[in-house]
Amino acid sequence: MNYPWRLVPQPTSRFIDPADAGDTLCRWVAPECKLKDSEGRLSVEAVDERRIFGYSVNKLPPSEPDDIYIVFHDKERFNQKWLPDSAGIVPQPNEFVHEWSRGRFFFSVGGIHAYGSSYPYPVNTTPHNFRFRVRVAHAPLVANFAHFELTIDFLDSAGNVLDKTPGDKSRKVIMADVRQKLIKIARFES
Repeated sequence: MNYPWRLVPQPTSRFIDPADAGDTLCRWVAPECKLKDSEGRLSVEAVDERRIFGYSVNKLPPSEPDDIYIVFHDKERFNQKWLPDSAGIVPQPNEFVHEWSRGRFFFSVGGIHAYGSSYPYPVNTTPHNFRFRVRVAHAPLVANFAHFELTIDFLDSAGNVLDKTPGDKSRKVIMADVRQKLIKIARFES
């Protein structure tokens, strides 16, 4: 099976910024993780909270839902960041497989972009005078122009973006919060 050309960036490709609030994002779930909980919602284990900072997703279109099953044999080569004005790399049929046993879920850009809440820093302080905000950012790869990431900004009480990231305990609070938001907005059909 040939690699889908729609995913390969061209020298004329341009960053998609911002993504439209109505656009759909797709994320894969490891085969060993349960996709849905007993109530039919996205399961907690389907969202690996350790990956929340820089959470990797595909935007539909240009990606199609089944593209999320593609796995490269040489991840280092094909998961490099794409540089504007350069040609992407077209993987050959022997350089990737489809891992059909993966699960997948969908959510809208508007459901997560600009989502935020307060968090304690240090973790046991009140009031919670710091905030975080999720951004959906285009992060094309040399073999996947449809690649986006969820990035998280840390803000002070005045709304200024901080250079410093919170400690591990506060980060865990933030990761759990974003995971719960994804569970709430996830759907299983594109």
